[in-house]
Amino acid sequence: MIYRSSTLRSAWIPREFCFYPFAFLAHFLDQGAVTFLQRPFYRSIANSAIARDRPQEGTNDVMTSWDRYRGGLEYFLYTAVKRGALILTPETRLKYDEMCRIFTLNRMAVAFRFWAVRKNFIKAYELYTRIMWGGMLDHPEIRPFRERLPLMVSIQTLVSEVNSAIGIDTLLLAGFTEVAALENLMRELGLSEKVKVTKELTDSPLESTAVFVSIASDRDYFVAVGYLPNLVFHEHDLARNIIM
Repeated sequence: MIYRSSTLRSAWIPREFCFYPFAFLAHFLDQGAVTFLQRPFYRSIANSAIARDRPQEGTNDVMTSWDRYRGGLEYFLYTAVKRGALILTPETRLKYDEMCRIFTLNRMAVAFRFWAVRKNFIKAYELYTRIMWGGMLDHPEIRPFRERLPLMVSIQTLVSEVNSAIGIDTLLLAGFTEVAALENLMRELGLSEKVKVTKELTDSPLESTAVFVSIASDRDYFVAVGYLPNLVFHEHDLARNIIM
């Protein structure tokens, strides 16, 4: 971008809750004309002598800043109203609120895909609930992940519980046939390498072992023999809050 310095010193004001490029654009328009290239372009600097292999701040924004995007749009519209560029009526407020809502939901859908590709399905599901509530029931960014999302969230929830439990170094899978495949999935979704996965009862102390049972009634057995009640899981415990 190219700015007049007289404009830049009064327009480049820090903004935190409102996405700064939208707020800055409102400031620039408040002081003069803004011209856009007919053919837009984007240059991404992946590596530089200043900081090689740094994470792109734009990627972080995509994954976390959808509400700041909306805040920037609302800041922009507020400035337009106060400067007389937009006449505010109940009808125009509804019109622009709807446009902001759709824009934000589309950015959240992109964030969903980024989190899912990074295999953080717990965070992706949080976004899924908001996108569905917003009315985008079959968004193309979500469609490829929808079928396997419940399973991934359930298993990752188990992984999170086991990883965060103090002193747990063993995970017993009781009643499962495809143990190797299940372990591979758990490792893929973040199960700590410090946690040993087994399908057999071992000499590991009961207080350092978490249990995942395939049959709900087996939970009572493992609790009765001394395993910690809050660390004996059945699929229902993990999936009951995943509502598709």
